[in-house]
Amino acid sequence: MKSFSPATARRLLPRFARSKKGNISIIAAMAFIPFCMLTSAAVDMSNAIRMKAELQSAADAAVLASATALATSESSADKTKIADEVFYANLSPKLLASLTATPVTKIDFENKSVEMTVQIQTNQVLTHFLVDSLKLGVKAKAVLGKGNPICMLSFNKTVDKAIDIEGTADIVADGCSVHANSMSNDALNQQGSSTATAESFCVYGDYSGSFSPTPDNNCRVEEDPLKTTVEAALANTDLISCDSSKPTGMIKTDMTLTQGVYCGGLTVKTGATVTLNPGVYVIRDGAFNVQAGATLQGDGVTIVLTGNSGTYFFNAGGANIDIKAPTSGPYAGILMTQTADSLPSPHENTITGGGNMKFSGIMYFPTQPLLISGNGDIGDTTNQFAIMADTISIQGTGLLTVHLTSDYQTVGFPQLPESHEKVRLAL
Repeated sequence: MKSFSPATARRLLPRFARSKKGNISIIAAMAFIPFCMLTSAAVDMSNAIRMKAELQSAADAAVLASATALATSESSADKTKIADEVFYANLSPKLLASLTATPVTKIDFENKSVEMTVQIQTNQVLTHFLVDSLKLGVKAKAVLGKGNPICMLSFNKTVDKAIDIEGTADIVADGCSVHANSMSNDALNQQGSSTATAESFCVYGDYSGSFSPTPDNNCRVEEDPLKTTVEAALANTDLISCDSSKPTGMIKTDMTLTQGVYCGGLTVKTGATVTLNPGVYVIRDGAFNVQAGATLQGDGVTIVLTGNSGTYFFNAGGANIDIKAPTSGPYAGILMTQTADSLPSPHENTITGGGNMKFSGIMYFPTQPLLISGNGDIGDTTNQFAIMADTISIQGTGLLTVHLTSDYQTVGFPQLPESHEKVRLAL
């Protein structure tokens, strides 16, 4: 190989510098590298924007789905699972392969919000020049706006006329909503000249008749909001030990009763006034019957029905009832309930109007029907009155008013599901 002396190099350098072909080649070579970097950066930026947009869209869909589930009584784990499933379902296979960690979902039940954060790490062309990896992260948050508390709820998911309003009976849900879980095409039914008014009506299946406002159909199924609380309370209540010192059968004179297990049923005869001291009254293996002209009253009481097929509640038209649920303790807000293991009765639990009827609390019969009939007004003078039963039938010529004020929880009622809550993104 021919070598160049320093003198030769000095002689050839000016000639090389004057060569236009040489200059262009060097300049082109020197410009190619930053050009490649800029091109790679543009490609990476475009990819990053696309990937981040896809991530954000998936996270938004996930928190919206989970926040919608907040309106039900599912557990935190269920809502987290919903968020994860919706998030992954909205990712492309390529982006799914880039995930470096599972999404983190935080559920705030008190403030009714769901927040998700997620991060991916991807190796793009640019990283070969500048960095080892490229990280992308997004955050999404959805909140559930306040709706109307549900003060009349039927749990049965299949029957026709799960909530049935017939005759000339009128129903008013004051400051609250009516909801039917049944999938039937006639789950919410109104017939005759009866009227039905509420903040809103919602039904999982469909409805027939006239309502104000018009019901929404295809609504979600509302989970039982009291199941866990009441089951825990019942588990810690003696439902079996009959107290021989307690009266049974007919009560013909004025009497004050104390809490305990009453076996064989009770009947408050016409003209008698029975006062219930605060506590839990278990009525076992017999009906609790308040006759016309009789009075049942008490503050801070819960009535529990349990036992054989002869166990149910009934009051005749013209009876006077003024009872209030406790505002604290395991049965807070629960006025009357029946255990799920009670044998099916040929009789419905029945409230009959016609007398002075004041109920403050929740009538809760998760596996039993409730019939409301007769004339006169029921519940129109109480601030907090809700009905939840397997099915609800309203008949006769009277007026039934169920009512919840906006601050019902501050007076000791448990939190109830809400209807027509607004789900929105907050980030």
